[in-house]
Amino acid sequence: MKDYMMIGASKGSLGLAAGNGWMNSDLFPKVLEHFVFFIHPTEEKQVILILDNHKSHLSLEALEFAKKKCIHILTLPPHTSHKTQPLDRTVFGPLKTYFNAAANALMLQHPGKISPSITWQP
Repeated sequence: MKDYMMIGASKGSLGLAAGNGWMNSDLFPKVLEHFVFFIHPTEEKQVILILDNHKSHLSLEALEFAKKKCIHILTLPPHTSHKTQPLDRTVFGPLKTYFNAAANALMLQHPGKISPSITWQP
């Protein structure tokens, strides 16, 4: 994880990255620990955490930690995000479309001058 990737992140944000850029079963327990730090689940205030069905979410270490900390992990069936993840359809999908269109327009207006190293901030 490069330090510049956390520039402008909200206070308390966690920045993790595997070498290949994907979540893995070594990193996900750290995400759960971070989640617990902020949510404070208890026997009286148990939590359901809804995740995709990625194998990193289903490691024995992660599941045991979640159970111990009163977190119930519910995974969504694979290849159903178009139906089960409404934010992908209603918020993130359109945002990605508009962002890509704006980035393409900017690159067309300034050919050869837009670099991937530019920090994009609102």
